[in-house]
Amino acid sequence: MEIAAYVEEAARALRLPEELRQVMRTISYDLGDEEWYSTYHEFQESAIPVEVFSWALRLTGWLQFAYPQGPAFPEASCC
Repeated sequence: MEIAAYVEEAARALRLPEELRQVMRTISYDLGDEEWYSTYHEFQESAIPVEVFSWALRLTGWLQFAYPQGPAFPEASCC
């Protein structure tokens, strides 16, 4: 499953408001640190409201709880 599908699942579970869906593009998974994260900090100087940052934290927290091992990448399940 692609990361976008995991993030979509989290957004549905948390009932992310439609108007804040742009936060979903900032979520990813770090294989080295084994944690979900948001690149929201790269956009902090822009006009993105603090509410978006709050949702980014909620989404990453939900993903970390639901998938602490991260996404199941196809290459990881091979052989």
